[in-house]
Amino acid sequence: MCVLDSAVGNRELGDQSLIAISGISSLFFAGGLVLGIKGLRRMKVEGRKGITGRALTGVVLNGLLFCLMIFLTGVGVFVVQVTAKQKEQEASAAQKRKEMVALRDSLTAEFGLKVKELVRKYQSTGTALINLPVLDMAPVKSREELKVREKMIGEFIAASKALQDLTEHGTELYQQELLKHKLPRTLREASVKIFAESFSAASNPQNIPRRQAEVRRGEAMLKVVTILDGAWGQWELLPATQKLEFKHPTQAAEYNAAVKEFSQANEESLRLQRQSSEKGIGQ
Repeated sequence: MCVLDSAVGNRELGDQSLIAISGISSLFFAGGLVLGIKGLRRMKVEGRKGITGRALTGVVLNGLLFCLMIFLTGVGVFVVQVTAKQKEQEASAAQKRKEMVALRDSLTAEFGLKVKELVRKYQSTGTALINLPVLDMAPVKSREELKVREKMIGEFIAASKALQDLTEHGTELYQQELLKHKLPRTLREASVKIFAESFSAASNPQNIPRRQAEVRRGEAMLKVVTILDGAWGQWELLPATQKLEFKHPTQAAEYNAAVKEFSQANEESLRLQRQSSEKGIGQ
């Protein structure tokens, strides 16, 4: 940056020196013109012989050169002003682009943090369900405990849906984030292209069914717990079989259908996870 400023300064100094030299030259020519005119006036005293031709020639040449130097000096001033304005515009444009690039980098970093937070939330809510098997009713002693499990499952579903949306529309979401700010179109398009290339692993088409299966698994799990919550006091866990017995057959049928739906969703989710692991597709 210092080298660039020095070079610009040297060019400006050179332009100013050129104008100064032109101005000084104009003074010399003006002086020559004045002396030539004085010489012509002295002809009345000393006569015209040998003076008229040289004096007229000197006056004419000096006059022409004087006019030329005035013209060149004016052109030089104009060129310096135009050049200075152009340099100012270029410096302003360069500073503006630098600011836009910095803004783009900041927005990209913020978006990356959001992605990491989505993944962290998905992993933490999924781990919570594993550490506390929510469909195991043996430890449940109150309806409030079911409410806690419903909340945990709801958080897992929300995190799964957010990750699914990111997997399916990550590039579009990033582009929308950039569109909120007045980034130049070329910079925005180039940034989106780079992001799309780096995001290709996460947006792999085979990841989308996995994300969808995770959402279905969570929703089926929530359905089971919601049925038990709604039928609280109408069922009990048989210690001998570790199975639930309902007072009303319709409640038992609804519960069994929900458990079957969950089992199918869970098997599908596990199957897709195994396939992804075998093909080396990331989470």
